[in-house]
Formats: sequence, C-alpha cells, structure tokens
Amino acid sequence: MSKILIFFLVLCLSAVCAKAEPTSALSGLKQFQLLIEDLSQSDPKCGITEDLVRRALMDSAASQKFKIVDRSTVAFYVKIATLRTANGTCMSVTSVDLRAAQNVQLAFSGEEHFVRVLLWSNVWFDTSPGGNAHKKQIRKTLEEASLQFIDDWQSANK
Repeated sequence: MSKILIFFLVLCLSAVCAKAEPTSALSGLKQFQLLIEDLSQSDPKCGITEDLVRRALMDSAASQKFKIVDRSTVAFYVKIATLRTANGTCMSVTSVDLRAAQNVQLAFSGEEHFVRVLLWSNVWFDTSPGGNAHKKQIRKTLEEASLQFIDDWQSANK
C-alpha cells in the first residue's frame, strides 16, 4: 500500500513541477477536439467512465466562445490513472492538457519535425473511498480543470 501511495505522489509531484504556466499560447484559439485516454485499465469499482469525463468537461465549456469539434490539430487531452487498494480506496492522477500538432523547427539542429506542442497543462491527485464518492470527486476535479482552462483561455483572448 505504501509503495503505491509513494508512486502516485511522485508521479503527481513530477507532473505538477512540469505544469505549463498560462500564457498567450491560448490567444486566438477558436476550436479543438476532446481526447480522452482509454479508461479500460481503471478499476470499474472506482466509478470513472468516459461518459463521466465527457459530461464534466462539456457542461463547463457549453457557454464558451470556443468550439469543441470532432477533428482538429489541437486537442484537449485527458488522462486518468486510477488504482484501487485492497481496502477499497481509489487513488487517481488526472492529467489535463491542451496540445497542438504541428511542424516545428528544432533550434538545436535546425531540422523540422511534426511534433506535439504543449500549450496548457495541469495535474490533480485524488483519493477517496471507491464507488460513488470517488466518481463525485473525479467529476469535481474535471470541472475544476475545465474552469481553470476557461479562465486562462478568457485571459488570453480578451
């Protein structure tokens, strides 16, 4: 149990340290697609489903001036890694970021490559009893992620 907790804490702390600061990188962004990492490896007793993730994010974004489309070179990417302990406690690391896929000329070599560019990022760590309690906690986290992104997007698009 303690090894699992240490793993999640290290993962979460390393992701928080790498968090991108809100920048003008969101300026001019009009549309993007929503990509949700496959959740099939998460314990179903923790209550996290693709529908839960999609609804939590879409409800917050519904009244915004940007559009969420089916295909785009810019993606709002959600990844949730969840473990359930022997006593039923669910632990999740939720990573949310905005990525653009584009050609970039590398400064160190001068070569051009098609890469993912990180425009915005944030990470959360949640732990709670399994089932409905964890499901509610993850929905709250996703709503918070969406609201933080919207706030940063609005600041960049004044």
